[in-house]
Amino acid sequence: TRSTWAGGQKAPIILWSGDVWSTWEDLRNQIAAGCHAAASGIGWWTTDIGGFYEGHGKDPAFHELLLRWFEFGVFSPICRLHGFRIPEGVPLSPPGQPVSYGPRDMFFIFTETGGDNEIWSYGPEVMEAARRLLALREALRPYITRAMHRYHEEGIPPMRAVAFDFPHDPAADAPDQYLFGDTLLVAPVVKAGATRRRVHLPTGEWKHAFTGESFAPGQHEITAPLGLPPVFVRSGVLPADFDIFDLE
Repeated sequence: TRSTWAGGQKAPIILWSGDVWSTWEDLRNQIAAGCHAAASGIGWWTTDIGGFYEGHGKDPAFHELLLRWFEFGVFSPICRLHGFRIPEGVPLSPPGQPVSYGPRDMFFIFTETGGDNEIWSYGPEVMEAARRLLALREALRPYITRAMHRYHEEGIPPMRAVAFDFPHDPAADAPDQYLFGDTLLVAPVVKAGATRRRVHLPTGEWKHAFTGESFAPGQHEITAPLGLPPVFVRSGVLPADFDIFDLE
């Protein structure tokens, strides 16, 4: 469902954030949306990977946004690639200019044509990065199953604000990162062209999920190449079968 209200928590539904736009601002907003839904008791939540409107299938700038959104989607309770893509035959808007399609144009593009949206629709580089992320999601299945079970039994949402687990830690105030299950802290890259970002790690010992590097609590500047988002493993709560980060 794209909407719900007080009392919807008792229904076995998956809520998604609606037909959001394919913009970096909308990607940033999804972190808050997911954490707020969780705080409202709605933990089975998702977003349209890539956004729903105005992603142009042949635009390299959209490819970057799509993959960064994919990185976020892999570490969301529900992982779904979905959206309307402007097809190849429709010209791109001029560089630096907003998309020039009006509502009527968008309507006819959407209803009469629409672009492909499978992971192989965007060229081999995008497909390979998306394939690796999907393999990671599949490897996460047992971990996510445990998180979902805990949500069912105890009401602890799979995706939640850092302050949920660390209410007295100043680092928990960072609005652009979150916890995914009991073990992972995720800090998505939400700015165009960025290959680094600042991460705030709360109390405890943390290890970078992809490099194995250990980090103390506090602020860190983390390298984040496209396809490898900053994700940290929390020490002391690591399941025995959590060796999942070999993406080859």
